[in-house]
Amino acid sequence: MRVFLLRAPLLAKRHTLRLKGVSVMAVLLCCGEDGLLAHHGSWRRLSCPLPSPSLLAAQNNAVAIVDNTQRLLWLGDVLFPVAGGVEALLLWQGKPLVLSGDGDSLTLFSPAGTPLFLAHTGVYPQDMCLMPGGIVAVCGGAEGTILILRLPELTVMQRIRVPGIAQRMAWQGGFLYILCAVEEEGLRCLLGRIHPRTGRYEALTVLPGLPGAMLADGMNRLWVASSEALSCFRPGERMPRQTLHGFGLIRHMACKEHRLLLSDPVLGTLMLLESPFHRQQTLFSGDVGQAAFL
Repeated sequence: MRVFLLRAPLLAKRHTLRLKGVSVMAVLLCCGEDGLLAHHGSWRRLSCPLPSPSLLAAQNNAVAIVDNTQRLLWLGDVLFPVAGGVEALLLWQGKPLVLSGDGDSLTLFSPAGTPLFLAHTGVYPQDMCLMPGGIVAVCGGAEGTILILRLPELTVMQRIRVPGIAQRMAWQGGFLYILCAVEEEGLRCLLGRIHPRTGRYEALTVLPGLPGAMLADGMNRLWVASSEALSCFRPGERMPRQTLHGFGLIRHMACKEHRLLLSDPVLGTLMLLESPFHRQQTLFSGDVGQAAFL
């Protein structure tokens, strides 16, 4: 696998993006052909070697960005190829974890772009999340499984069956929350949870429509997006505390204190929700990818 270092004369200027270097910005947004944007009161375009950035992951002072059209990942001042159809991207100890739907695989790369470990992870896997103790969990997609893998080797520790198509997940309060697409009088979202020690699956509730994003916000709340709606649950609850309407299908969420970022590619909007969470603001309209607070 080739690794491309972004140095002159390949680029007119050295493209290096670290969170420390854009710390005055509030929000970073990947938005396809519109490039990479940063917002702090107003939007400005950042220099980026990727023609159509779509996904990002941030950790400490580093950010990784994927261009699914070009099948490239940009980290620091290094650009390297990745498998197609990247559905989720994380940074673990500064190393990119790349989940490929097309390749049915999870790959851990070095910061220089060398593939270190690879694991088969179901049939069109859709999402992943980090768990305590150097563990990553993966939604196995149409295979209907949840995989628990040990880092860095990506050794499969558990393979847990769940109903339907496993699409989204989040870790909160010692449980792994799973959002599956199921056939129940049409397509529905089934919210359930798994205790990793026992591997026991518990169904919690069914929501109308297709699964969207899911996020544990670090303040004892679980946010679950489905078609045209966003619901807020407390741990283990079967009924949402609050449900907001008027969305398309939220694909990504990010949180910082009492603020939520909602990326809705169906409506083509990036929304900001502030506490109390009925206060909504449209930050951006267009080809919305993934966004993060800085």
